[in-house]
Amino acid sequence: MVEVYGDSNKVATVFNKNSSLKVGDTIQIAGTEVEISCAFAHVR
Repeated sequence: MVEVYGDSNKVATVFNKNSSLKVGDTIQIAGTEVEISCAFAHVR
């Protein structure tokens, strides 16, 4: 989680079985390239 804090260009995502996003992927948000550094999952 420390990687996501501040101005690091690293982001977290929420795990979704229908999404192709994985940790390590890079995406663009508002013209800025960011890296997915962790994924959260909801477990019941």
